[in-house]
Order: sequence, then C-alpha cells, then structure tokens
Amino acid sequence: MFSYWEQSTVWDADVLIIGAGLVGLSAAAEILEEFPGIKLTVLDRSSLPYGASWKNAGFACFGSVSELKEDLMVLGADKMLELVTMRVEGLKRTRKRLGDQAIQYRPVGGYELLGVEDDGLLDSMLEFNDLLHDYFAIDVFRQADEFIEKFGFNQQAVKHLILNPLEGHLHTGLLMKKLSSYVSSLGGMIISGVEVLEMNKTPVPEISFNWAHQRIRLSPKAMAICTNAFTSQLIDQDEIKPGRGLVLLSKPMDNLPFKGTFHVDKGYFYFRDLEGRLLIGGGRNLDFENEATLQPGINPLIKERLIELVENTLLPGSTFDLEMEWSGVMAFGEDKMPIIRLQSPQVALAVRMGGMGVAIAGKAGELVKKCLEPILRTI
Repeated sequence: MFSYWEQSTVWDADVLIIGAGLVGLSAAAEILEEFPGIKLTVLDRSSLPYGASWKNAGFACFGSVSELKEDLMVLGADKMLELVTMRVEGLKRTRKRLGDQAIQYRPVGGYELLGVEDDGLLDSMLEFNDLLHDYFAIDVFRQADEFIEKFGFNQQAVKHLILNPLEGHLHTGLLMKKLSSYVSSLGGMIISGVEVLEMNKTPVPEISFNWAHQRIRLSPKAMAICTNAFTSQLIDQDEIKPGRGLVLLSKPMDNLPFKGTFHVDKGYFYFRDLEGRLLIGGGRNLDFENEATLQPGINPLIKERLIELVENTLLPGSTFDLEMEWSGVMAFGEDKMPIIRLQSPQVALAVRMGGMGVAIAGKAGELVKKCLEPILRTI
C-alpha cells in the first residue's frame, strides 16, 4: 500500500527512467530542463549504480589515434566523425550543466604511447588531423617524443608519444554526486533499491517490481531504458555484450613524473595521475571471454599485466604499491556506436556506450529527450 504522499509524489510519474547512471541522469536533466513541470522519477536497483558510472577512470576523452583508426575501419569516415562529435558535444553539455569546478574537470591533455610496432600510427595521426580539422579547426594530434624522458618512461619500450591537448580528466564521484543533486533540484525523484522485474512496452509501457513486500505495476506516459550492459536482463537485446574493466590505484607516490591522461594499445590500457597516485586500468583484451560478464570481480591475469606495465614500462625499476582495486561493467557491440532510439512509441533506449559513457552521456541524454519529445509535449 502507498500513502497519498508517496502516490502523488513518486509513483504517479509521467516519465520513468530506468537506470540512475550517467546516461539516465543526463536524460532526466535534459527532460526536466525543457519540461520543468513534468513528473519524472529515476529508478535504480542498487543504492549506487554498479555498472560503469561510479567505476570508471574519470577520463574526459574522445579517442586516441589507434582507437579512432579502429573506428574508421569498422564504421567508415562519416560514422567515425559522428561518434567523435557525440563524445565531444556530450562532454561540453555535461561541463556546462555542472561546471568544471564542481566535477574537478582539468584540461590536462592526453597522450598515446607507441612502441616499435606502432610506427605506422604517426602517419595515421596526420590522416586524422585532416579528417578532424573541419570540426576542431586545429590539428588535434601532434608528435610529442620530447616528453618520453621527462615522464620517466622506459625508452626501449616507448618510442613515440602522440599528444592531444584537448583531453582532460575529472572526478567521477563528484560528477555523479553533482548530477544526482542537479536532477533533484529540478524536481526529479531518484529512487534506489527498485529492481524492475518485468516490462511490457505495448501498447502502453508498463513495469512491475517488488516494493515493501508488494508487487507494484506502473504505467507511465513515457519511459527511457538507460541500463547499458544490464539491458538484456530487462528486454530482449542481443546487440549488447558486457565488458568488465579493471582499475588499480596505487598508494601515494613521491614525485609522480607525469600528469595527464594516457592511452596504450587502442585504448585497451589507460592510466592517469590522481591526487599523487597512479591510476591504471583496462586490459580486457587479454581475456575477452572471461571479461564478457555482468559480475564484478578481479581477473588475476589482467591485474598482473597492469602491474607489469607499470613496473617495466611506465615507472621502470619501481614497485607498484596497491591501495585499491575495483571493476565496473561496460557495454559493447559490433562497433562503438551507442544505441539510442525509440524501442516503441513511448519507450526510448539509450545503451551500449562502448566504454565512453563519461563523454557520451550528455549527448545521449539530449537524444533521449528528442526521441520522447512528441509524447513529452502532450503531458
């Protein structure tokens, strides 16, 4: 049983958003900004979303040269440029909405490390500068080998660096905290501990869940599914494959010789400075089969390789003193394009962020609003 107060404030929402991660909250913000009188509730099954929104490495980036080269091969030039644009514009929307100071955004620049086998990427760098020039009006990438010695990298392993001055990093926890507060300040309700058990999307969307020992059914006027890797647990969706990402954080280090965001091997490995610590993550390409899981956990093979990368290449001769480790689950597909579309006339789908949710979320939220706009204007 609900009280009048619960029913009139929470459960009679015009719009339900399932998933309180970056995309779900960004969609809520977009809708409430344009339709301030609407009743909107965001549901999440856990106290904190445990996909990738709270578990990422805090990179504010749109793709290294090797990543974009792979996207170009799979998507073609037009779609690759569309994807870059979504990432860049998504970050701009999030930063404008929340403010750089509130989320500790820092435009520190990003670097890609190249080994002997990666020499061809220098030619690709020039190609991408040409492809991206009309959008950015500058050459995005430049060779920056002068920093290899300064950063203390093993010069036998790292032969070249490519610099992208447009990259940055941010504080993931503050981003999520500020975005949640912002949605609440606009009148949105965020309810945790609600696991949607069943969904019927035709002719009117309806969901059911257990609440206070009751089976509850709700029929909002519009709905958005923003559950990324976990979407297949809610609806039939074979276009999404989970991919777990491991992150390691060192104990505080004296005089860490580099600052910024760094990418290795098509972005499968990445690292950055964080308050005097080294944060390093990735490596799912070492064990795709076992990392295609919805379960959190630590893969010892990948952990060992990350530590080896630090001790042999990034900080040669050092010992990686581990302070924390965690994993988050991302969503991937045959290509990097996210799935943002109407699932039915009143249900939008915004999932499969391809490991770029921090960047894409702001744009994904805008596109969810546009998908649902014909319904929203009738409420």
